[in-house]
Amino acid sequence: MFRQKKRYTIDELNAYKVAYGKPIANVDYTVNILVPSLVGGAVVFLLLHNFWVVLPVCLVYGLYGYRILLPKNVQRFYLHQAFDQRNKFLNNLVQLLTDPSLSWFRALSMASERCSGEFRDDLDQLLVHLQEASTEEIPLHFAAFTERYTSDVVFVLFMEQVETIALEGRTNIDMIRDLKTYHNQLREERKGFMQRKKRVADQIVLYFFLSCAIILGLHVYPLGLAQYVSSFAQSPVGWITCGVYMVVITVVFHKGFACYYDDEIMEVTF
Repeated sequence: MFRQKKRYTIDELNAYKVAYGKPIANVDYTVNILVPSLVGGAVVFLLLHNFWVVLPVCLVYGLYGYRILLPKNVQRFYLHQAFDQRNKFLNNLVQLLTDPSLSWFRALSMASERCSGEFRDDLDQLLVHLQEASTEEIPLHFAAFTERYTSDVVFVLFMEQVETIALEGRTNIDMIRDLKTYHNQLREERKGFMQRKKRVADQIVLYFFLSCAIILGLHVYPLGLAQYVSSFAQSPVGWITCGVYMVVITVVFHKGFACYYDDEIMEVTF
């Protein structure tokens, strides 16, 4: 699972993306590092018309993209892919377990074959341990497997029911069906949650560009470009105003990103 830490190297981030088949591409660097750097620099230049200020601002925003935005996007990709694989596994396994001709181990193996990525590797490792496990060892192997997915409470409960089937037989099919349904509902609710956040994010971006349009308009009316530069951009008032504006939009976007990339609607942290 994705380990929370303050700093990630490119190799670490790439490993998380490769876990589900997609290494970091040039477009990831462009969107997360180059775009914030250019936008931040463009806004400062629009305000102050001073390249010597633009350069450090571009560096700061590029560093922010590398330290904050790139890891958050990689984390989102990783967690979404992992969740989708678990959801796919739940649905396939419930369907297979309703077939009385299949043993629980065979059903688990077939459901694993339909998964991919790191989750498939974890399932295969679980199957290897379960193949020759005694009744006393089975709970230990299931516990070791679910320890990696404790944030997905419904999935952990589902695997506990699979463990019960392995030990006591299929006496709880209705329970695992209910858990599968609930996991499907969580998936749909998270999709809706993300769509609502996307609409709010689009509004914030719109307001940002509207503020830039107002600044651009001040270059033309009422003073004109030459008067704007001499009376505002090169004055202490202009520098202070620019500083306040950049701090405000940076704080707004930073807090907005923190909310935007938090997609968990039901998470438990131990």
